[in-house]
Amino acid sequence: MRVLVTGAAGFAGRYAARELHAHGHAVTGLDLAFDEPVARLDRALSGDLGDADRLAELVGDAAPEACLHLAALSSVPDGDAAPERAFAVNVIGTDNLLAALARHAPACRVLAVSTAHVYGRSRGDMPLNENAPLLPDTVYAVSKAAMELAARGAAARSGLPLLIARPNNHTGPGQSARFVVPALVAQAAAIRDGTAEPVLRLGNLDSVREFADVRDVVRAYRLLLEAGRPGEAYNIGGGQRLTIRELVQTVCRLAGVQ
Repeated sequence: MRVLVTGAAGFAGRYAARELHAHGHAVTGLDLAFDEPVARLDRALSGDLGDADRLAELVGDAAPEACLHLAALSSVPDGDAAPERAFAVNVIGTDNLLAALARHAPACRVLAVSTAHVYGRSRGDMPLNENAPLLPDTVYAVSKAAMELAARGAAARSGLPLLIARPNNHTGPGQSARFVVPALVAQAAAIRDGTAEPVLRLGNLDSVREFADVRDVVRAYRLLLEAGRPGEAYNIGGGQRLTIRELVQTVCRLAGVQ
């Protein structure tokens, strides 16, 4: 398939391009800018989801058969710092993209990437399925829940075959140190190398998280684009929970520091 990946220059986007290319798909990447080359892209297009006219031109040029929509304001702190931008990018930007696809690629399969944060705080030890109520409790999560509603409405009006992915936390090489795992790894490496005092600066050590490898997550994205059922939402997780304290212990052991 000809696949358009929005947010292709981002952390998950780079891995998605490799995954899709490795399985025979032609990949066009769309992002605000490509400061560094993205491996395995057939084409790289620069554009802003907020510019509806430009976006329509780019989608018409790309003529995608499938779209992996990753572009977003993508973290809880970013949403808290800029609520208006979170809704402008995540909701209005998504609506602009779907309008462009409906006009220029009406049969395009669309996987809109949301987040497991839309479920809100943990409700005990039982895992949540895709029918659990959405109870977002951060600006970021609310903007993603609103994105899902807007995307479903746009798909209902246009007939676009839409799927929604709700990934849990994922990490891997190349992730920004603004996120907990690379932040912890960077601190442990500095302590190991003698460039920082042996003190880790973190938040709540008893917070329970689930982490997946980004390479597994983008494999799930590819499989959903290829064979997922339009109209459905899909949870994507690692299946194993741990506390930040356990994460700290593992990273310190691997780094050889106390």
